[in-house]
Amino acid sequence: MSNCDPPITVFWRPGCGFCSRLRRGLKRAGVVTSDVNIWEHPDAAAAVRLVADGNETVPTVTVGTVVMVNPSVSRVLAEIESQAPGKLRVAVSPVVGVSVLPRSRLEILQWSLVIVLLFLSFVAEAYGQTTLSWVIDGLNVALYFVLKKFRHLRERV
Repeated sequence: MSNCDPPITVFWRPGCGFCSRLRRGLKRAGVVTSDVNIWEHPDAAAAVRLVADGNETVPTVTVGTVVMVNPSVSRVLAEIESQAPGKLRVAVSPVVGVSVLPRSRLEILQWSLVIVLLFLSFVAEAYGQTTLSWVIDGLNVALYFVLKKFRHLRERV
């Protein structure tokens, strides 16, 4: 997606989880944005206050001339698609407005391991190996969170 049609600006601030999630989702969707930290740019903070009832609510996103306060990734993608049909590489469902973002290989590996270990835990329990089942469950939880953290570090904006 080019930076010019339509121009997309994300007003954000450090430490904002909503901002991180939105920026990461847009990046994953291949959307090029101009990111403005409102703590570094007082004019940007003032612009956000104008559209957010006097609050510095972030993320605030402009797509062309449309301003959205704290939108979801799917809402931003839908607005981009409405202003520039066919420019996005991800599908936007017209029925529910939910974007279908591609899954990373690491996320597929993560969920595959969860399913396999869950199955092994059930098998161990079926054969009366309760302790082994508990060990597999603990390993499953630990691997899930380790891989989730690793994914987020790799996807960090």
